[in-house]
Order: sequence, then structure tokens, then C-alpha cells
Amino acid sequence: LPKFMDNSINSTKMKLVCTQMKNISNNLKLFKLDYGTYPSTKEDFEILTFSYLKKVPIDLWGNEIEYVEKTDSFELISYGEDGVKSRDDIVFSNCSENK
Repeated sequence: LPKFMDNSINSTKMKLVCTQMKNISNNLKLFKLDYGTYPSTKEDFEILTFSYLKKVPIDLWGNEIEYVEKTDSFELISYGEDGVKSRDDIVFSNCSENK
């Protein structure tokens, strides 16, 4: 693929993952309404996954979206195409859908 098309495809995938994270975020907010707090452990996030999302959140590259609990908030991270922490990570707080 020409370089400009490759960048366009990656930009589209990034926007789609951000939209997916927005959906997860909305479900996290519902979880907080029900339980009074965001999930604080992996087990709590599994409750969210199966009760609210119905499946483990997977990004467009087939990797699980990581949930990170913060003080009265959270972060969602997709490690992108390479599946490892690197410069191509998509972080929900950086997504325009989160603004």
C-alpha cells in the first residue's frame, strides 16, 4: 500500500478503537452507578465484562483492551497492532471521543 493509504487505514482503526473504548467507558459508568465505584481489581473488571459487556473487550488487532484503575477514575489502553507497550498505543484519555 502507498504510505498515505497506510496512514489513513491506521487512523481509521485508531478512531474505531477509540469508539469501542467509549462504549466500554459508558459501561464502566453504569457499573459505578450500580456499585458506587469503578472496578478496583481484575476480578471486578471481569464482573463488568460478563455482566455489562458480555465478552472480553478485544481491539481491532485481536488483543485485550487493558483496564487500569485510578483514584475514582480509570484508563483504557489498546497496545495497537504490535500488542506490546510502545509508541503506537491507543490511550482512551487521549481519544477525541473522550473529550
